[in-house]
Amino acid sequence: MNNTLNATHSNTQNQALYDQFRLVLTCVIVVMIIFLIFFVYNLIKCYLPKWLEKRKQTVQKEQPIKQRTNYAQVELDEV
Repeated sequence: MNNTLNATHSNTQNQALYDQFRLVLTCVIVVMIIFLIFFVYNLIKCYLPKWLEKRKQTVQKEQPIKQRTNYAQVELDEV
């Protein structure tokens, strides 16, 4: 009878320890997900304006070349 009592007590301790481990692990995973979301948000916040500015500069660089070609074509047509 004493053996059964010790086995039951051991099972409840193991179950309690397992429940605590799951709780801690769940909290750690939730905190890591929150930090990952914050990290991605900061990356987007910091680098998106730079990416947009770079894209805008590339479009501006391409645009005058096209305009010059068009103006040269217009001048040739007039002559």
